[in-house]
Amino acid sequence: MYNLFFESSRTGLPIIRPMWYEYPQDELTYDLNHQFMFGPDILVSPKIGHPCVENAVAGATTEIEVYLPPTSQWYDMYSKLEVDSMDEIRLMHIADAQQGTFIRGGSILPVLNFHDGRESLLQAIEDPVRLEIYADTMFEHPYATGHLYLDDGENHNNRHHERTQVRYDFNGKDIQVTKSIGDENLYSKAATKIIDEVMIFGVEKAPKRVLNKFAMQANGQGDVDVHHVYVESTKMVHLWHLRIPVDEGLFHNHTIDLLELIF
Repeated sequence: MYNLFFESSRTGLPIIRPMWYEYPQDELTYDLNHQFMFGPDILVSPKIGHPCVENAVAGATTEIEVYLPPTSQWYDMYSKLEVDSMDEIRLMHIADAQQGTFIRGGSILPVLNFHDGRESLLQAIEDPVRLEIYADTMFEHPYATGHLYLDDGENHNNRHHERTQVRYDFNGKDIQVTKSIGDENLYSKAATKIIDEVMIFGVEKAPKRVLNKFAMQANGQGDVDVHHVYVESTKMVHLWHLRIPVDEGLFHNHTIDLLELIF
């Protein structure tokens, strides 16, 4: 969300957008008033109406109408499973504790990796970051991209360039980072803000190895293997026990390799 507020402050783009804003060529989006885009990558169809409680064992559900434009690939935010898009509005049943929320394929979402016991955002603000990568596999080469913006969050020093923004890219094999804001911007705490976990969805087969290319940059350092597991049901590669800083010595438009999947 913080990324979206930063982009909105720079460009004036709305954070919450009608569907036609992201899909101007899709006529079905013109009259949709029961769902919206939260930024460019998250589609929300909120529960409107009364819950259906016939299945008391499984818990109450609510029926929603949702249209997932077929020109994009979609993932359910909760199950992480790919959801088939259709050329029409369809009905779905959403569990009581969930909302109709879908992630567009091709997006990378940075998420605060809350430590146990956190009761507020201020308590968690120093916690590490998890990257959730939702690969777009509709074409020959999978891809995903996303930004992470950081500043102090408590004062206006960002107006004096105490801030940073980086872009993460995934090409089906490599994860890379590029500083996407000018070098006059420097936020020292970004060097100690750590990415400790990565989840990649839409990977068709298990990698044989995953290399930490960032750790391998040190002189004389050999291969550094990453703890990982492949979950076939969600086509997910889960990486953990990482310590990759968000912005340590990055320069504007200079790209650094972070991780490599070897198949």
